[in-house]
Amino acid sequence: MIFMEADKGAGSGAADPNAAADPNAQQALDCKAALLDLLGLGADATDDQISQAIATEKEIIAAAGAQQAEEADAASKVADLQTQLDAKQQEVQNAYTEMESLRKQQNEAQADTILEQYADRLTDEKAKQRIRAILLSDREAGMDILNALPKPAAAATTTTAEGAPPAPVHTPPGKEGQGKSQMTDEEKIAAQEKAIKAIQAEGKFKDYESARDRARRLHPELFS
Repeated sequence: MIFMEADKGAGSGAADPNAAADPNAQQALDCKAALLDLLGLGADATDDQISQAIATEKEIIAAAGAQQAEEADAASKVADLQTQLDAKQQEVQNAYTEMESLRKQQNEAQADTILEQYADRLTDEKAKQRIRAILLSDREAGMDILNALPKPAAAATTTTAEGAPPAPVHTPPGKEGQGKSQMTDEEKIAAQEKAIKAIQAEGKFKDYESARDRARRLHPELFS
């Protein structure tokens, strides 16, 4: 209504010199002109048209604000998901690192167990460490080296407390060979490894130590 009053004052300004000089009326006209220009309305727009245009602009502004809020919310959700993904990736990396550490410990334990079986042939510590490194990188190659090592020299014939050699043991007829192993140490170790690998291949005992315990129970003669 103030713009209508300003229009009236402007229209009667020619008849009333005091109205034409009213600074408030002129200021109202200037404000109306700026508002009409902002709303894209003509100079002859009514107050109702102006009010409707203002309401429309408010709706546009509100819609834009709602859209910005939705976009901000979506961006926040994306950031949260990225944080969760990063955390999961870190968990996977930690699990992988732990698995590699356990696998290394297992391989080292297996190599040490194998070396213990050849302790009588491998007395040089430097050579032992070199073969240990080969076992860790290529067990089959390490086993080939160990199996190629010469057996230690046979111990001298034992004697009795009086210094005389022990009396010969007479084996009854038909009992020859009983109580004696028919396999060399190399053959036993090779048979042990074969039995262990066969058990691991079955899938029930994947790790070396468990498979070795199972093989020992199934084939005690190989580990005696």
